[in-house]
Amino acid sequence: KYFPGTPRESHPDPVMASVVRILPGQYIHVLDQDTNIVQLYTGPRNQTIKDSERQQGSIMEMLVIPPMHYCAVENPVLKGTDGQPVLDRHGQYKVRHGEREIRTAETHPDPFPLYPNEKLHEPPTPLRVIPADHAIRVRARRDFEGRVAGDEWLVAGLTTYVPRAEEEVVQQMIKAIHVLPNAALRLQATREYKDRTGATRLAGEEWLWRKTGAFVPDVFEVVVAHVRAEVIDGETALHLRAARTFTDVYGKVRKAGSEWLVTKEETEAHICDVHEELVQKLRLNVLTDRQFCVILNPVGPTGTAQMGLRKLVTGPTQFFLQPGEELENGEIFDKYVLGKDQALLLTAREDFDDGEATKRIAGERWMVHGPCEYVPPVTVDVLEVRQSIPLDISQGVYVRDVQSGRVRAQVGSTYMLKANEELWEKELDSAVEKLLTTQAAGDIVVPTSATHTPEQLRAYEARQPKRVKHQVIKFQVPANSAVQLYDYGTKKSRVVFGPNEVMLGPEEQFNPISLSGGRPKRAGVIKTLAISIGPDFLTDEIEVVTSDHAKLKLLFAINWKFIIASGEENKIFTVKDCVGDACGTVGAAIRAVVASSTFDAFHKESARIVRQAVLGVDKNGKINSQRVLPKNGFAITNVDVKSVEPVDGKTREMLRQSVHQAIELTTKSLEASSRYQAEMSEQQAKGELDQQKIFDDVDAEKLKKQLFVNKSKCEAARTAGQARSEAEAAKESARIQGQSDVAIAKTKAETVQIITNAEIERLQLSQAFEIEVQKQKNQIALEKARRLAQLESGRLKKSVDAIGAGTLVGMSRASQEGQAKLLAALGMKGYLITDGSNPVSLLNAASGLLMRHDEVADDSSEL
Repeated sequence: KYFPGTPRESHPDPVMASVVRILPGQYIHVLDQDTNIVQLYTGPRNQTIKDSERQQGSIMEMLVIPPMHYCAVENPVLKGTDGQPVLDRHGQYKVRHGEREIRTAETHPDPFPLYPNEKLHEPPTPLRVIPADHAIRVRARRDFEGRVAGDEWLVAGLTTYVPRAEEEVVQQMIKAIHVLPNAALRLQATREYKDRTGATRLAGEEWLWRKTGAFVPDVFEVVVAHVRAEVIDGETALHLRAARTFTDVYGKVRKAGSEWLVTKEETEAHICDVHEELVQKLRLNVLTDRQFCVILNPVGPTGTAQMGLRKLVTGPTQFFLQPGEELENGEIFDKYVLGKDQALLLTAREDFDDGEATKRIAGERWMVHGPCEYVPPVTVDVLEVRQSIPLDISQGVYVRDVQSGRVRAQVGSTYMLKANEELWEKELDSAVEKLLTTQAAGDIVVPTSATHTPEQLRAYEARQPKRVKHQVIKFQVPANSAVQLYDYGTKKSRVVFGPNEVMLGPEEQFNPISLSGGRPKRAGVIKTLAISIGPDFLTDEIEVVTSDHAKLKLLFAINWKFIIASGEENKIFTVKDCVGDACGTVGAAIRAVVASSTFDAFHKESARIVRQAVLGVDKNGKINSQRVLPKNGFAITNVDVKSVEPVDGKTREMLRQSVHQAIELTTKSLEASSRYQAEMSEQQAKGELDQQKIFDDVDAEKLKKQLFVNKSKCEAARTAGQARSEAEAAKESARIQGQSDVAIAKTKAETVQIITNAEIERLQLSQAFEIEVQKQKNQIALEKARRLAQLESGRLKKSVDAIGAGTLVGMSRASQEGQAKLLAALGMKGYLITDGSNPVSLLNAASGLLMRHDEVADDSSEL
């Protein structure tokens, strides 16, 4: 096989080489060395090569261009109007040097050779088929047919693209962009040109292509973006702004910066133009008959916003906010529906007449009481909705007159604030606030960092309820406690003893108390509002030094109470820290008396020494029953030493050893006594155990004897029961076997009876079916004979009618042989024709009728 245009190898025999055999579809180039002209010879032929000629190359196959193919040839020969190559004056083929020629199956349907100087630039190649919705981008290589070199254009499908030498393909295949409904393409011009609609586009200009379907961008168009339409329903609208002055798709001129709405009344889907900006999508504002709203900066009749004005809209209605408009507070309000225990506090924004012959002045406040419905006009502001405050006998609120500034407590009855009144929030010191919240929850002492960890303090504070500041402050004074209150208005204080409930006036404040706590006592550990008035006790730990310089740690407890005369209640709070003061006084007295005693003496009589030092002695040398501190009436009724421990290590070790020896002696004595008691108990228990063992052996022998007797009885009962069971089992087995045989025999008899009945029924059905079949066969045979007789009689009648009466008369007069042939031709057998005047012989008629009946019977049996 040879590719078209490729040379074949020359014949190796030099003798045979002078004659070149050129087959059909082949050609050679031969150079005449005398004239230097190259000739073309095509087959079929035998070409003799002269001595002055030389074959250039081998034998080559002609080029064949299949259908829908093309090839490119460089330096094509110049052809005349008759399609033949043009020769110059030397007889050489004229060549268009540097040119390129595209040849297709349509222009060159037959195989063709390449002339001298022609070159195959591109072998046969399939033509490019441009599908529908596709295109290729082509550029002009030089000027031709009204196009200038460098021009670019699109070749759109569906078509077959045939290349040309004057153009080149810049972009192989451009796929169309499908523009869906409610969508568009944003295009930009890369240079000034006229688009497919005939509109002139400037370089950089942008516009939208809205037509639905396939779209192939032009060579000077760039798809900037795919734009989706904004779907508009009855509840949405588009707020648009013009970026420049233009005419929109609805034919309206929009000025630069102007804003407008697009609703469903204009279109159901809007594609924003290149000069439109989507500010926002607005929702439909729907007002029921129970709602209203206030529009700020409403749009007037001219279509512009009236800045600073307000417009009241009441339901039922629905609307979109126009550009520049906004809802007051951005919401729709419900109409105010007031009960009989409710009221509205109103204020006038400007002077107006409220329609009740009352002129309202700007800033005036008044109230509208229920029951009623109320929609405030644009000249009125609703300050608040007020509710009647139900107050029990132990409840109250602080009320402030906004005109005079006076504050009072309203307690014990339901109250509705007046227009010039408001609830007043009473502020407390943070420490008092914490104490009040804590002790209102039932705790007496506020936890501090000295008694709780930071985590416990945070958790404790999180659990505390928040105080409503406009409510009258209440505090329940615990039993046997006292609280001091100070009124800054009257400059007086009062003391309330528990159990009782305190209600603070607007100017009253608690007097917080800070007490010492812990061991040894530290100041400021306990914070409280109420102080206990006793009787109670407290403990403290102090260090004392004896006269022989022994340092001791002394833990003591005192019983105390307040002794206050009538009218001197404030005396309790004269000393800020009554606990610290009392412990300091007792500690000083104990240190003084211990300093004058030796360690042994104090250790032996510490309780008496301490009580005597703290309580003192009377004239008779007896210890007093109590000691009262005159500053605040704090009375110490008793004191007791709970422990005395040396601070010095050596002294503490000596005391520990002596205590240890005493404990050891006591322990040994107790061990000896316990050992004696244990040995005596052991001997007694051993004797009781041996005696119990003998009694148990006797009881065991009795039980063994009873066991043997019971075993013999059980064995006899078992043997008798087994024999009885076997006999009953054999009897029951025989009875069951007999019943089974009887049941089997009955079953077999029933089976035989069923089979017999079934066979009888089958025979009956079979015989009935055969009889029915035979009946149907007989009926069919009879029906066939009847129809054949009818057909035969009909055929004979038609034959007779067809022959005619004259013919039959002629037949009767003819010879017998002619009559027989004529009747045979008519297909009639055993028929006689007579005129009625001659006698008829019926000798063979009966045999003919019998033969016909037998044929009918045979046909019926076959049917």
